[in-house]
Amino acid sequence: IKGNTHVIDTGIVTIPFYRLNDGEVILLDSGWNKDGEELRRVLGEMGFTVKGILNSHAHPDHMGNNQYFREMDGAVTAMSEA
Repeated sequence: IKGNTHVIDTGIVTIPFYRLNDGEVILLDSGWNKDGEELRRVLGEMGFTVKGILNSHAHPDHMGNNQYFREMDGAVTAMSEA
């Protein structure tokens, strides 16, 4: 992991992210929906909010928190049409 790319590792879930600036990140996938509050807590401790989510594909373990981060942080989501 190099430059502005980082990873959240809660011991249960691992989510890569890209740091846009000192306070905003883009997640690569958002994990299982049961892990949203924990992810947000860890990001908050790091001083980050979720500005966007880039989904790799449409499986529940990759996009389960999209709506949660949209509602909590106003995150925009993106995924390929295919």
